[in-house]
Amino acid sequence: MEISVQNPRTIFENGRAKYVAYQLSLKNCFPVLPLDNTDHVWRSYREFHLLRNILCQRHKNLKIPSLQSDCCLLNRFNLWVVMRRISRLCAFAESCFKEKELTMDPTFRLFFQSDLSFEEILKFHHGHYAEDFIKNIWQTNGITRQLDQVEENDSIEENLISVGEAHHLLNK
Repeated sequence: MEISVQNPRTIFENGRAKYVAYQLSLKNCFPVLPLDNTDHVWRSYREFHLLRNILCQRHKNLKIPSLQSDCCLLNRFNLWVVMRRISRLCAFAESCFKEKELTMDPTFRLFFQSDLSFEEILKFHHGHYAEDFIKNIWQTNGITRQLDQVEENDSIEENLISVGEAHHLLNK
């Protein structure tokens, strides 16, 4: 499994820097692991912490690697802090991918293979979506368009393979 964490970018809301997002690229070199290749997704350090908490709750028999909180909120945009976080995120991801049980976890797969927001992933985790939700994600190699990019006049046939779009159609 090849995973890279790179291209940190600061996310702004209302003209203020809110957090740093990291680009995750995943390439499956081992056909035994049921993960498709993915172009890339963006995740924040906080989302990695939330994923870790979910994995610890679900897989109490496994030792999930830790992610240390390394700075106060004022330093989170510091280049040294960002580079250290990239290193930690890579180590965390590589360690997790060594555990086959984790690679089979639906929440884990959605985190690394879909561009769904973490809130959407949590909805699935808490049972707000049917099992077809994750099946469709896997069939589309994990990548979907954001819900706000779905056009109202899209036909059903165009939307069947996209989970986000299918969710949108179900809630019309």
